[in-house]
Amino acid sequence: MEHDADSSPIVATRRRALVAFTAASLGLFAARFGPMLPSWGWLAAALLIAGVAGFLRGVWLRAALAVAMSLLAGGWFTMRVLERPADSFAAMFEPDTPTVVTLHGVVTGVPTPITRPAVGLARFAPPMARWRLEFDATQLEIEKGPVPATGRVWVRVAGEAPPSVRVGDAARITGTLTILGPPGNPGEEDIRLLAAQRGFVGTLALTTRELIEPIAAEAGPSSRARAWLLRSHEALRAWASNAVDACLVDADDRTRFLVRGLILGDFDPTQRDLRDAFARQGLVHVLTISGFHLAVMAAFALFAVRLTGDRGWVEPMVVGVLVLAYAAVVPASSPILRSATMVLALLLAEACGRRYDRVTVLLWIGVGLLAWRPLDLWNLGFQLSLGLTGALLWLGERFGRVVWREEVRGLVAPREPSAWRACKRWVKQSAYAALLCWLVGTPVLMHAVGMVSPLAALATMAVTPIIVLMLWVGYAGVVIVGVFPQADGLVAAVLSWLARGASGAVAWFDALPGSVIRVPPVSGWWALAATVGIVALVRWGTRRHAWCWALPAVLLGWLGVEWSLAGRLPAGVVVRIDMFDVGDGSCYLVRSGREAMLWDAGGQGRGGMMHPTVASCRTLGVSRVSTLAITHPDVDHFGAVEGLLGPLHVRRVIAPERFIEQARVNETTASTATKAVFAAGAEIVVAQEGDEAVFGDVRLVVQSPPPNAAWSLDNDHSLVVLLECPTDAGPRIVLLTGDIQDAGIEHLRRRGAGHVDVIEAPHHGSAKPAAIHWLADLRPGVVLQSTGRARRGDPRWAGVREACVWLSTAERGWAWVEVRRDGSVRYGTMH
Repeated sequence: MEHDADSSPIVATRRRALVAFTAASLGLFAARFGPMLPSWGWLAAALLIAGVAGFLRGVWLRAALAVAMSLLAGGWFTMRVLERPADSFAAMFEPDTPTVVTLHGVVTGVPTPITRPAVGLARFAPPMARWRLEFDATQLEIEKGPVPATGRVWVRVAGEAPPSVRVGDAARITGTLTILGPPGNPGEEDIRLLAAQRGFVGTLALTTRELIEPIAAEAGPSSRARAWLLRSHEALRAWASNAVDACLVDADDRTRFLVRGLILGDFDPTQRDLRDAFARQGLVHVLTISGFHLAVMAAFALFAVRLTGDRGWVEPMVVGVLVLAYAAVVPASSPILRSATMVLALLLAEACGRRYDRVTVLLWIGVGLLAWRPLDLWNLGFQLSLGLTGALLWLGERFGRVVWREEVRGLVAPREPSAWRACKRWVKQSAYAALLCWLVGTPVLMHAVGMVSPLAALATMAVTPIIVLMLWVGYAGVVIVGVFPQADGLVAAVLSWLARGASGAVAWFDALPGSVIRVPPVSGWWALAATVGIVALVRWGTRRHAWCWALPAVLLGWLGVEWSLAGRLPAGVVVRIDMFDVGDGSCYLVRSGREAMLWDAGGQGRGGMMHPTVASCRTLGVSRVSTLAITHPDVDHFGAVEGLLGPLHVRRVIAPERFIEQARVNETTASTATKAVFAAGAEIVVAQEGDEAVFGDVRLVVQSPPPNAAWSLDNDHSLVVLLECPTDAGPRIVLLTGDIQDAGIEHLRRRGAGHVDVIEAPHHGSAKPAAIHWLADLRPGVVLQSTGRARRGDPRWAGVREACVWLSTAERGWAWVEVRRDGSVRYGTMH
């Protein structure tokens, strides 16, 4: 039974829970970003403060307990995430340095095929591993034999045939181990921390499944129990997958994607466009198993139980068992487990029959979830699920009365129930719940993904009923087809009809002008202040209070200042070049004055809601890049173009004639990229030797290729531009060279290029004699090398490197260089 939220005892319990949650959050924040202290130091301080608290009273007691809570959380974060186990083999190898090793351990993840989108430029991606699995290592082989060494690795296996091991098998695996390294770009998440939270230390790449050898290891009771649990879990998931597939006979790919995503959380990468459309309309949660799915499943189960009568405490118990079973058959990801924990905790509070407050229970659930997964504090899903659920529980009814102008008029006789009144009440509740979630969640989403979806509340109201029907039909269909297999066609037809309705509604909203507004970067502090401000306005605001008008004005003014300063270079900088770490590709952000340009768009990886390069640009304060240069027709220089055009508002693409020639041939990388450019509403401009333009505060001159060049190699046709930077000490020269090789270099020599201050290493720093001699003659002050590990530290460049500052992404990650107005050249790196 829920407690009266307006009584003074409940306010006190909420305050205690809020203080505990805040103290734990501050402790995690201090441990992650503060000075590195050993876990025993944090815990000893927590015990000391807790001991002192025993002699205090009143506010001092509460303050001491809050401090102890923060110290305890900091120690737990340090021990769980930052400190490695003493026997971890991660300490034996250098990060980001591939090493061939042999590991002994247990297969903890079923071998799963790796799929990738077969659309756009992804079709031309180089071959990749076909299978993946998880492996928990217990021993490392050295010359003297196996030695104890712990750590989990993600295993990637090449080849068409699946690895011949089962989950729970003991195995000996030989492959190329790469220990996870630090992030390489601004705005990039530190994968080492997320991996450490789960016990992972790196990846293991195998060229063939034959490198996995099952072994007959001596298994104790705990090992046998673990193997049994892993295999039972996998068997249950396989049964659920087969049961859902039985309901999808003759269904199209889109229906399969939606139904399997809704019921099983099974994401098909080939349907990324549909998933992105759902995300843009604020509906990505329906495609990721979350509290929404568990709530619908719980309502379905409760409805089925109540068909047999009122069962009292049996109802939440039965629903809880089903929630546990459902969590066991879907992928064990953080959102699923987090949502299951929240639902089970609330069900337990309901089943106990005691008076309770849902907001208080939710806050304590949050504390428990942070103890389980400390890094969830920085997880957008955790922030939204906990925050929006709390907002609905605390503010929902009051916000609904404000929206619908309903007043509490004391006790009145209840009206006769009717279907019309029930439907009207459901529409009202759905409307104010969707609007409240949109208001509270928008500042966080502006900070995290740089988007505002003005129609998200309407899209949620329109699509959610269809999704709920799909879930109910899917749940019922699994049971019906299991009993009457001949009903599979009917179930598939109904699901296909609902899937077409859901995807059609989302596509319609997504196509409306203004349905998605991309905004410049906002700080986390502004997002926090805006969220608190919106909550305060909803809870206590009235039109009569002056602060209710002043607060939005302050927040809007703050936002305007941030946006006006975003991406602006300091007054003393003429030009700045940021070289992103994109492996063996190239991608440079060039800025001067108020202008920004991307020199190449290498890399094909995507990062959820936002492409990694977009995230890096936004971290640097840049949300608009009007020009993108594609230096030549090699895909490692424009593989990411599809994911950058829209989010960065690219309006112009500059390319050489060689790229345009290849774009005229169908089914090439160049033609695919060209179609994406035109689809985004951008134009393509052909550049050649002699073209000039004013770019911010500098003069941009195209040095190569000349018109009608007869060179055979695409690399030699690369765009080469010279940036002439005016400074108080005379002009400074920056030369961007693309992938030019011998013919292109010889052409530039004939043009008589003299000393340069900053230069891009030709062809990613390939140690060709022509390039080495040319750079030695140019005597650059700074060389920028965008490359992968294969070209790292090539000794053939030793003479040039000794005479300049050599910045390589393979060695230092992201790097930047600035030409300043006083003539000096500054630089910096990620590491």
